[in-house]
Amino acid sequence: MNSLRLRSVIAFTVAAFVEPAIAAPPPAGVYACYEARYTQGAPGCVQSSIGCFGIAITPSPVMMFGLIDGANYSDYDGHRGHYKFDQGSGLLTMTDGALRGVHYKKVADWSFRKLDDKNQETSFTCPLDKKKNPLVRPW
Repeated sequence: MNSLRLRSVIAFTVAAFVEPAIAAPPPAGVYACYEARYTQGAPGCVQSSIGCFGIAITPSPVMMFGLIDGANYSDYDGHRGHYKFDQGSGLLTMTDGALRGVHYKKVADWSFRKLDDKNQETSFTCPLDKKKNPLVRPW
Protein backbone atom coordinates (compact mmCIF):
# COMPACT_ATOMS: atom_id res chain seq x y z
CA MET A 1 0.00 0.00 0.00
CA ASN A 2 1.52 3.35 -0.97
CA SER A 3 1.93 6.08 1.63
CA LEU A 4 -0.71 8.38 0.11
CA ARG A 5 -3.34 5.64 0.20
CA LEU A 6 -2.32 4.67 3.74
CA ARG A 7 -2.68 8.31 4.90
CA SER A 8 -6.14 8.47 3.30
CA VAL A 9 -7.23 5.28 5.06
CA ILE A 10 -5.93 6.59 8.40
CA ALA A 11 -7.63 9.99 7.91
CA PHE A 12 -10.93 8.32 7.01
CA THR A 13 -10.70 5.97 10.01
CA VAL A 14 -9.93 8.81 12.42
CA ALA A 15 -12.76 10.94 10.99
CA ALA A 16 -15.20 8.05 11.33
CA PHE A 17 -14.45 7.77 15.03
CA VAL A 18 -13.96 11.45 15.88
CA GLU A 19 -16.88 13.06 14.04
CA PRO A 20 -19.68 11.26 15.94
CA ALA A 21 -18.04 12.18 19.25
CA ILE A 22 -17.85 15.86 18.29
CA ALA A 23 -21.50 16.01 17.19
CA ALA A 24 -22.79 13.97 20.14
CA PRO A 25 -25.20 15.47 22.67
CA PRO A 26 -24.04 15.93 26.27
CA PRO A 27 -23.75 12.68 28.24
CA ALA A 28 -26.91 11.35 29.85
CA GLY A 29 -27.03 11.74 33.62
CA VAL A 30 -27.93 14.18 36.36
CA TYR A 31 -26.53 17.70 36.26
CA ALA A 32 -26.57 18.61 39.96
CA CYS A 33 -26.72 22.40 40.08
CA TYR A 34 -25.42 24.55 42.89
CA GLU A 35 -24.94 28.25 43.51
CA ALA A 36 -21.54 29.55 44.57
CA ARG A 37 -21.41 33.01 46.14
CA TYR A 38 -18.72 35.01 47.84
CA THR A 39 -20.15 35.35 51.35
CA GLN A 40 -19.12 36.68 54.73
CA GLY A 41 -18.67 33.89 57.28
CA ALA A 42 -18.68 31.06 54.70
CA PRO A 43 -16.90 27.83 55.71
CA GLY A 44 -13.16 28.12 55.05
CA CYS A 45 -13.39 31.91 54.84
CA VAL A 46 -10.29 34.08 54.72
CA GLN A 47 -9.99 36.81 57.34
CA SER A 48 -9.45 40.36 56.10
CA SER A 49 -9.76 43.83 57.60
CA ILE A 50 -13.45 43.91 56.61
CA GLY A 51 -14.39 40.43 57.80
CA CYS A 52 -14.06 36.75 57.01
CA PHE A 53 -15.13 35.98 53.42
CA GLY A 54 -15.30 32.72 51.48
CA ILE A 55 -17.34 30.78 48.95
CA ALA A 56 -20.73 29.49 50.09
CA ILE A 57 -21.99 26.60 47.97
CA THR A 58 -25.73 25.97 48.03
CA PRO A 59 -27.33 23.03 46.15
CA SER A 60 -30.22 24.18 43.97
CA PRO A 61 -32.64 21.34 43.16
CA VAL A 62 -34.92 23.67 41.14
CA MET A 63 -32.11 24.25 38.64
CA MET A 64 -31.05 20.57 38.42
CA PHE A 65 -31.87 18.48 35.36
CA GLY A 66 -31.26 14.96 34.18
CA LEU A 67 -30.57 14.18 30.54
CA ILE A 68 -32.20 10.85 29.77
CA ASP A 69 -31.00 10.57 26.17
CA GLY A 70 -30.25 12.82 23.20
CA ALA A 71 -33.62 14.60 23.32
CA ASN A 72 -35.39 13.98 26.68
CA TYR A 73 -34.82 15.41 30.14
CA SER A 74 -36.25 15.06 33.63
CA ASP A 75 -36.33 17.73 36.32
CA TYR A 76 -35.74 17.28 40.05
CA ASP A 77 -39.44 16.53 40.65
CA GLY A 78 -39.58 13.86 37.94
CA HIS A 79 -41.37 15.93 35.28
CA ARG A 80 -40.16 15.23 31.77
CA GLY A 81 -39.65 17.32 28.69
CA HIS A 82 -37.47 17.72 25.62
CA TYR A 83 -34.28 19.65 25.02
CA LYS A 84 -32.03 20.79 22.17
CA PHE A 85 -28.27 21.09 22.34
CA ASP A 86 -26.37 23.33 19.92
CA GLN A 87 -22.84 21.96 19.68
CA GLY A 88 -21.49 25.14 18.08
CA SER A 89 -22.64 27.55 20.79
CA GLY A 90 -22.78 25.04 23.65
CA LEU A 91 -26.35 26.16 24.36
CA LEU A 92 -28.73 23.66 25.98
CA THR A 93 -32.38 24.73 25.68
CA MET A 94 -35.32 23.09 27.41
CA THR A 95 -38.04 23.21 24.73
CA ASP A 96 -41.05 22.04 26.75
CA GLY A 97 -42.03 20.56 30.11
CA ALA A 98 -41.50 22.14 33.51
CA LEU A 99 -38.20 23.79 32.47
CA ARG A 100 -39.52 25.13 29.15
CA GLY A 101 -37.49 28.13 28.00
CA VAL A 102 -34.64 27.59 30.47
CA HIS A 103 -31.17 27.86 28.91
CA TYR A 104 -27.83 26.48 30.06
CA LYS A 105 -24.39 27.13 28.54
CA LYS A 106 -21.66 24.50 28.37
CA VAL A 107 -18.69 25.82 30.37
CA ALA A 108 -16.56 22.66 30.72
CA ASP A 109 -16.61 18.97 29.86
CA TRP A 110 -19.41 18.26 31.11
CA SER A 111 -20.65 21.17 33.11
CA PHE A 112 -23.24 23.83 32.37
CA ARG A 113 -24.03 27.27 33.74
CA LYS A 114 -27.63 28.50 33.89
CA LEU A 115 -28.34 31.56 31.79
CA ASP A 116 -30.69 34.38 32.75
CA ASP A 117 -33.39 35.93 30.52
CA LYS A 118 -30.71 38.00 28.72
CA ASN A 119 -28.55 34.90 28.09
CA GLN A 120 -25.98 36.06 30.65
CA GLU A 121 -24.34 33.46 32.90
CA THR A 122 -25.74 33.25 36.42
CA SER A 123 -24.07 31.94 39.58
CA PHE A 124 -25.67 28.49 39.10
CA THR A 125 -23.22 25.80 37.92
CA CYS A 126 -24.42 22.31 36.93
CA PRO A 127 -21.73 19.62 36.74
CA LEU A 128 -22.53 16.07 35.67
CA ASP A 129 -22.90 13.68 38.59
CA LYS A 130 -22.21 10.28 37.02
CA LYS A 131 -23.35 8.44 40.18
CA LYS A 132 -26.94 9.63 39.76
CA ASN A 133 -29.52 8.22 37.34
CA PRO A 134 -31.98 10.73 35.81
CA LEU A 135 -34.76 8.12 36.00
CA VAL A 136 -34.23 7.10 39.64
CA ARG A 137 -35.32 9.36 42.50
CA PRO A 138 -34.23 10.91 44.79
CA TRP A 139 -31.22 12.62 43.29
